[in-house]
Amino acid sequence: MDRKLKNKIMSLIKSNLPDYFIKHHIKAVVKEALWLCNFYPKADKEVVEISSWLHDITHPLSIKPYEQEDHNIASAKKTQKFLDSIAFDNSKTKKIIHCIKAHRSSRHPEPKTIEAKIVASADNLAHFTKFDFLYKKMNNPQKTFDKIKRDLASTFMLPEALEKARKITFEIEKKYKTKIL
Repeated sequence: MDRKLKNKIMSLIKSNLPDYFIKHHIKAVVKEALWLCNFYPKADKEVVEISSWLHDITHPLSIKPYEQEDHNIASAKKTQKFLDSIAFDNSKTKKIIHCIKAHRSSRHPEPKTIEAKIVASADNLAHFTKFDFLYKKMNNPQKTFDKIKRDLASTFMLPEALEKARKITFEIEKKYKTKIL
């Protein structure tokens, strides 16, 4: 992604999300998504990266205690407006919007493209790599453990992400003295 586009995206993110959410979730998703791209060289890396940065642009966890909302749809709408406002490539915009709409393991639509599967898997994986953040923000141990169980059961989770998540789950089980798997 070119620097000018990244600066515009970062400006949008910083005006909509608190720093702690960017640091503990958004950056983790981007990191995991780019890592997953290494296994899928045919994936459009720019689509994956932009989708990863913007997938939670309206997420309620970023600003208040965790609530279930259709933030995937709201984030897709906000992203569509943003990309239209900068005259971004329309065919890539459609792919990005699908990635954002399909990033949630508990909501439809399901990811259909490799880019959407990468973003959704990276989002799930970030719940494991940044589990302490999720645990603190959700402020409900049982709901937090249930969420990662759902993530592990996602039908679209890419094998590389699932393997990494399972390894981290064992560490979480030890730390929190609980059984997840």
